Amino acid sequence: MTGRKEMAELYNRNSPCPIAHRGCMEAGPENSHTAFEAAVTLGAGGVEIDVRKTRDGKLVVFHDADVRRLTMGWQGPYCNSKIKDMTWEHISQIRLPFGGHLLKRFPDEGYADEKQYYYPWAAASEQDVLYQMGRLESRSKSEEQLTLAIYRCYKEEYEKLCLEDGRLEQILSLQEFFKWLQTQPDGFFAEVELKERGIAGAVIQMAEKYHVEERCIIFSGIEDVIWEIQDWCKNHGKPDRLRLGANIRYLREEQKEMLERGDFYEVGLNAGAFESSDVEYLHQRGIRVFSNLGDTPVWWETLECLGVDGFKTNCLGAYRKWRQKWEQR
Repeated sequence: MTGRKEMAELYNRNSPCPIAHRGCMEAGPENSHTAFEAAVTLGAGGVEIDVRKTRDGKLVVFHDADVRRLTMGWQGPYCNSKIKDMTWEHISQIRLPFGGHLLKRFPDEGYADEKQYYYPWAAASEQDVLYQMGRLESRSKSEEQLTLAIYRCYKEEYEKLCLEDGRLEQILSLQEFFKWLQTQPDGFFAEVELKERGIAGAVIQMAEKYHVEERCIIFSGIEDVIWEIQDWCKNHGKPDRLRLGANIRYLREEQKEMLERGDFYEVGLNAGAFESSDVEYLHQRGIRVFSNLGDTPVWWETLECLGVDGFKTNCLGAYRKWRQKWEQR
């Protein structure tokens, strides 16, 4: 935990708290145990996770609606299935490969576009990847189509990388994650993002059952789900010390009106889409501000001046190196 101690000394100097987006993807597949452990070791103040529900009602820690993107190059019986259509028994048999899925590249200017995190940098040369992505993006009508196009383009390269690395991870249940969260250092927290309707009550009750409610911020970026969370807490009573949030992305009049009607501990705003005046507006109303990604050195330096409380990052290791250099200037 040496890394965490060193970074804690830096973050205590009125700096925004780094939150590992889906864990540390430089160390393990997103939303995996390895990625979460690495986030703690590298000094993150918390992690952001995603939650979905299986066909038989099990809550799982997973971002996408299906498992295709994270099982590229690893052929299994359920690789084309959606999370909502599988049972926990099925999902527990899926293995997520490390090969081809670790974020090992960090350009000098960083990543201005979130999609670039998921480009197949390990599968081919940078020049080839950029060429293929430009070609594929122009033909794809959705992110799902783009993902499938990447898979088809680099299928053999992914499979080779998976075999060369050999490491595999299981998909975590939310129960397993909360048990892990119980064991983490004081103050370490989880932003728990609900990716679908109908699970707010179950997630909140589970957090209370495992006594991690004070470590959790329950939120969503889907408006219907945001209000499902709010309504459940109004109707059933919000557990003591549980915090609620919303990924509103932009602070416009409609978002301001929404915030007046709910109980919000924090909100997420897109990197580069807000100013210090927006942060001040929210702070005056007792709402904390977390920046959504924006993993560029320029944005990291800007964050120091905006007064934000935290920021999500996919590049925790790169940020740590940048932060240490920045402190030494």
